[in-house]
Amino acid sequence: MCSENDIPVLRHPDLHLFNVFVNPIDLEVTSILDWQGTRGVPYTIQSGYPRFLSNDGKGVSRIRDLYRLPDNLDSLEPDEKETLQIAHTNRLSCQLYVLANGKYNRPHFDMLSQKVNSLRAEVVSRAGLPWNGDLVAFQNALLDTIDNWERFSTNRLCPLEYSADEVAKWREEYREWAESYDSLVAFRADLGINEEGWVASERYEETAQRNRWLRREVTASADPEEQREIWRIWPFKDTNDVSEWHELVCKGR
Repeated sequence: MCSENDIPVLRHPDLHLFNVFVNPIDLEVTSILDWQGTRGVPYTIQSGYPRFLSNDGKGVSRIRDLYRLPDNLDSLEPDEKETLQIAHTNRLSCQLYVLANGKYNRPHFDMLSQKVNSLRAEVVSRAGLPWNGDLVAFQNALLDTIDNWERFSTNRLCPLEYSADEVAKWREEYREWAESYDSLVAFRADLGINEEGWVASERYEETAQRNRWLRREVTASADPEEQREIWRIWPFKDTNDVSEWHELVCKGR
């Protein structure tokens, strides 16, 4: 007989605020979009936090850190103050998500409390990424599995083994990948678009103008030998955009 945790369940694969519609009057959820990647697999494989409730991927904070903001918050520079407030909100939101699971979705709550499941879910979710050309995140997930193998099995040796040079190379590649991904997320947040590039129709012209400005500013501030490449690989552009970075573009700032 299989346990409750072995029964396949549906889980939204890309839950973020652009995919959740809420009635502004009574705050009831009216619809959730983008279910096309949904899988039916057990909690042990796909338990985890929605990205916007994951505390920047760190999960639940220690209780003593949840309600802590500096006493001199109001005297800080606006950017620093905003950064601390956002981090504070992220910590509390993640904690509330866990508490809500404890009340309304106990099986998932139990899986969240088992650290091994987040490692297992990470490997499974990353396993499909090489098909999209993303091998770096999958390799890093494998290394995390090796480093935490005792959580999976105490009486079997890990079947995976890589040389010290391979491990160092993969970790460095992932560090660079994570930095690039963080920058991409920051650009999306600045522009107010989701991962597919969608934006509310009433904000389209404003967002498009902001995107053009941001592309010029980021490229212009880069090292001269990198400007052409940054302009070419800008992630938010039309598929038929084959323009090149040159002095005329720079003067058009």
